[in-house]
Amino acid sequence: MDSLYEKLEQPQGEKFAFRLAKARHRAGLDVRVVKAVRSATGSVLRAPVEVKSRWEEYFKGSLNEEFEELEKVSEMQSPWKILCTSGPRRRSRKR
Repeated sequence: MDSLYEKLEQPQGEKFAFRLAKARHRAGLDVRVVKAVRSATGSVLRAPVEVKSRWEEYFKGSLNEEFEELEKVSEMQSPWKILCTSGPRRRSRKR
């Protein structure tokens, strides 16, 4: 806390205080980019509460959806085994 007061007392202190206030303000803001979305029925929702609840409904549906299990793929040979079969090589150094 003392270092904060020291920074505020310096010549650039006022500028630092405004930066700090601006950062705290931005951190407290909610996402306000999305102004309107379509509901599940197709109507346009514009009220912030309705938009947020629609996003919540959308993500609950998509994140909790069950997917079919994919068939297993046969194991591939490691690329390191392919590269290392010829043994170590010497590299010339650039000087």
